[in-house]
Parts: sequence; C-alpha cells; structure tokens
Amino acid sequence: MTLLTKQIENACWEKLPNKFALVFDGWSKASMHFIGIFTTFTDENQESHYAKVMLAFSPMIEKKFGADEHVDFIKWVLELYCKSLENVVALIGDNVAVNKSIATKCNLPLISCASHQFSLAMQEYQKPHADLLSKINSLMFKLKQLKLSSKLRQHSNLRPVQRNNTRWTSTYAMISRFIELHDVLSNSQFSTDRTLIEFLPTPYECAEIAKLHVHLKKFNSVHLALQREDICIAELRLLFDSIITNYPMLAKYLSLDAEIIHSPSLEKAISKIQNEKTSLLATDEKDCHCPEARCCNC
Repeated sequence: MTLLTKQIENACWEKLPNKFALVFDGWSKASMHFIGIFTTFTDENQESHYAKVMLAFSPMIEKKFGADEHVDFIKWVLELYCKSLENVVALIGDNVAVNKSIATKCNLPLISCASHQFSLAMQEYQKPHADLLSKINSLMFKLKQLKLSSKLRQHSNLRPVQRNNTRWTSTYAMISRFIELHDVLSNSQFSTDRTLIEFLPTPYECAEIAKLHVHLKKFNSVHLALQREDICIAELRLLFDSIITNYPMLAKYLSLDAEIIHSPSLEKAISKIQNEKTSLLATDEKDCHCPEARCCNC
C-alpha cells in the first residue's frame, strides 16, 4: 500500500503545473474531521479546458481545527508534491469564517464556492415559510410510522420524504412529494384520522405550498446548473444576477458585494475577462486575473 501511495503521488506530481488554484473542503463525522484538497488548472486538452487533481483526502490528527491547523495541513500536503503556497494562485472553498481566515493567513484570494453561496441564499428564502415547512416535515414523519405507512401503501407506491436541514434541495423534494400525495391524503381514511389531523395543511396552506413549489422548482434548475463541470464565473454571475433581479432579498448572499465574499475584486475581474470586457476592469481588478481559478461547485 505504501508503494502504491507513492506511485499515485508521483503520478499526481507529474500532472501539476507550476501555478494552480487549490480547492479544499472539510467534513466531520463524530470526533473525526476530514479534509479534501484538489488542484485545478487550465488544460486545453480537456473538454472543459481545465483539469482537477486530488492531492489528499485525510483526517486531521489535531486537537484543534482552526485556521492555523488547516494552513499547516495544506502546507504539509503541498510539500508531498514538492510544491508550496508560492505555487498557489487562489483558494476555492466555502464562504465560512475559518476559510476566509485560512486565505488571509496564506495571503491568497478565496474564490467563493457557488453551491455554498446558493445554499445560504436558499436557507434565507425559506425562513418566512419555516412554520409551514416544519408542519409538512412533521406530517412526513407521521406518515413513516408503521400504521400510517401501511395505510399509505394501500393507496400509493410513493413513500414520505422528510427534509434534511443541511440540504435545501431536500425541502424541494419534500414539498414535491407532498403535492404528489395530496389527493391521497384528501381521502377520508387520512383526513379524518385523529392522529394525523393536526399535521394536515389547511386549504390556505396547501395553496401556499403550491406557490412555494413553483419558486423552489426554479431554484432547483439553478442548483442543477451549478453542478455542471463547464460552468464558469461569468455564467454564474448571469444566473445569480437574474435571481437577484427577481428575488432582491437574496442579494445578501449572491451579489458580488455580499459580505461573505472574501475576494470580490478577483471574482469581478475573472467575470469581466471571461466576458471579454477587459477594458472595463477597475484599478483594483487589473492585477487580479488568475486563469487557473475556475468556478468550483464544492
């Protein structure tokens, strides 16, 4: 295994150019914290015109998981491939405080993770509907219970879907499933069930759910677009600007001037360059161009 690891590291080292962007993300399970690190760089031989190479996916054996510990880990990984922070033109990751601190300590710009930005915006959008969504989630939980689940199987092959608070798309899936089950739940076997009545939405609430579903369906199409390998920051800006036009309250997370953005000048510069509008570059944007930094969906 040690020899195989060394061979893979050598293969990755041969692919790495002198300059690249670094993509990183963390994940915790129980008391273990894992971090994944990729490089991304331009490669005209690829259909998407850029390539990605995974450098590490490993637990951090530390007592603390702050910015300093992450910076030390990143430096250690780069050293395995005979690289350093001098070879990194930008970091790409979630717009969270620790990542901003990591970028600042590394003296590097941080390119926003579009999917994380959009997830935060969706959480904001759902806040006014929190009580209604909680009611639907409780209904789905009740329908999973043995007696009601058995009764539901007699009328539909569809199973209840609950939301996951860390994945806004699960809310869309839950609302979609409720709409699919609406006619079944209108059946007297359910609508008069004393254990279920308090969880069934009123006619007014059902109308609100239908309207909410229309908007979430639009947002889901944006979510799917963000998963594309070939999406660039310029195209991303078109998507986000269109959303802001129709949903101004989401500018808090989606605009280029949002407080969560660590390096707005760089993102503005890349967007203008990709749109072939270099003549519009502001003074603080002219030195920010880094072709290796592409929009990444973490």
